[in-house]
Amino acid sequence: MAETTITMVNALKAVQSGLTQQDTAQKTQGIMLFGQNGTPNGKVLLNTKAIVDVKSGRPLSEVLEYITPAPASDLYVDMGLPSGLLWARRNIDATQANGFAASEYQYECSFFSWGNIDPHNPTSNSSFAPYSFGSANGQEPYVSSEGAKIEYPGVAGPSHDAARAIAGAPWHMPTTEDFAELFNSNYTKFIDADGNDIASDVTNKLITMNSIVGIRLKSKINGNTLFFPCSGVGNGSSWSNRGSYGYYWSRSLNSAASGRYLVFYSGGVGPQYYGYRFNGFAVRPVQ
Repeated sequence: MAETTITMVNALKAVQSGLTQQDTAQKTQGIMLFGQNGTPNGKVLLNTKAIVDVKSGRPLSEVLEYITPAPASDLYVDMGLPSGLLWARRNIDATQANGFAASEYQYECSFFSWGNIDPHNPTSNSSFAPYSFGSANGQEPYVSSEGAKIEYPGVAGPSHDAARAIAGAPWHMPTTEDFAELFNSNYTKFIDADGNDIASDVTNKLITMNSIVGIRLKSKINGNTLFFPCSGVGNGSSWSNRGSYGYYWSRSLNSAASGRYLVFYSGGVGPQYYGYRFNGFAVRPVQ
């Protein structure tokens, strides 16, 4: 889905939500639809009864068919995985209009506690505030609002999925099984900045791309590549390990107090580790 389309869909949701709260169907608002090349594709009239295209009178679900999806080189990478899952090229960064970081080769990104859709950006204040509700290391579900619950062995649904909340549908956080598939040696391999294979017996898979330390995967199926920066971790009032550790939440729980995540550092790569939910990790969306 093109970046402009994501913005448009979020705008439609916001307008529609406001209109459905009206007592009458008299208020109408127009929103332009923009295609991949930036040119207007038509105007949608939105009201409480229906969403239709001005030109054809067709429903919005049909109108959206003529918007061309963004190419893989833009927002996502097809690694040729058996699941067909598409991986976002960059981390979530709520400071960007489209919900993604400005570049795939940067440490700066938004950090999230597990199940919390409210982002924290330690680059702006050098601190990370954990959950407002739920005590550190406790057994009760950590949540982003009082009274909300995510019970083990569940997963983070849409209301607790940072990728869905920030980037919008169809993006969502990966499961721990998704990480396992991505790092399956039958489907991908580690490569260096020049595209050369890193031998399987080499423990340290960290490389430097554009002055950013991280890991780089290459698909054995179609040759596409994916980079994960060592963005670090937010914990308590500090933000640390930038350039040396990468932590990425999955939406899968491990226990009543911990969630599954991807971790990598000079000592190795673990796609299915687990840790306390109050930690602030990066999020890499999938669809």
